[in-house]
Amino acid sequence: MTTRQRRGGTAKTSISEKEPAESGGDIKTECLDNYRCPMFLALFLVRLLGACSQIINDSDEVYNYWEPLHLFLYEEGFQTWEYSPIYAIRSYFYIYLHYIPIVCLDHTRFSKATVFLLVRGFLAIFCCLGELYAYKAIAKKFSIRTGRVFFIFTMFSSGVFQASPAFLPSSFCMTLTYFTLGAFLNERWTLGIFCVAFSTLVGWPFVAVLGLPFVVFMLYVKDLKFEFIVTSLLIGSSTALVQFLTDSYYFGKPVVASLNIVLYNVLSGPGPSLYGEESIIFYIKNLILNWNVAIFAFFAGVPLSFIAIRKALKEGIIIQIS
Repeated sequence: MTTRQRRGGTAKTSISEKEPAESGGDIKTECLDNYRCPMFLALFLVRLLGACSQIINDSDEVYNYWEPLHLFLYEEGFQTWEYSPIYAIRSYFYIYLHYIPIVCLDHTRFSKATVFLLVRGFLAIFCCLGELYAYKAIAKKFSIRTGRVFFIFTMFSSGVFQASPAFLPSSFCMTLTYFTLGAFLNERWTLGIFCVAFSTLVGWPFVAVLGLPFVVFMLYVKDLKFEFIVTSLLIGSSTALVQFLTDSYYFGKPVVASLNIVLYNVLSGPGPSLYGEESIIFYIKNLILNWNVAIFAFFAGVPLSFIAIRKALKEGIIIQIS
């Protein structure tokens, strides 16, 4: 977002536009270059600490993801009802994404405990890269100060600390959401569409709702209707085809796992009520526990943003969305 202020009939560029000329370089880029290394190391160490110290909090992670991966790697493992061809609501393609890098490292040279830590380490580093990509995009788009606030919130979030090394589709979607945020702000439309489509089809289909702001922005603000439709069809169809072929091979019949999840949880069967449901208070407590002061800053930031925009309009500052 850039601003221009009218004074005496002439347009005067804002401070953020003048700073590079006065300092002889792009201040935002210089700040990123200066702080990128220590910030990366700090976040890298925090994420690796989580990978090495965090316990597995969800039995779903053990039986629905570690067991199939163990089956792929060592040709033995338990099968849950979710992987039964009768239901087929889990995707083997998601497991395969974690199987490939371990096989490339020749897992037979390592103990099972080492392989376990390697997988968790890869997941933690992947999340770390997503967070840094989002941080860099925020710092360039808005300000280095805003980027640092985001960085502090995400690094000290207990929820991200626990989720980053977890072998779960929800954690996978969380990491891709970081990349999606960075892609939106950098206006890298293809990458953004890919992250939304991949997390929806391969990870958790209900995460598609997070892509709605991106869709609205592309269609109605940037007027990129043709680009959006073509790119979405190409990425969505190619991802869905690879997943369909993989899952159909392992299930022994044609399977669209992401569709089965929606059908089972929304349109048929006991769905989410199978293991009990929580009230809205549970999710509020979860937000506070996982994001602490950041969640309160969010509720304060929304009205303050509208106040700032209103004040800028009164002072004659033109707000351009770019």
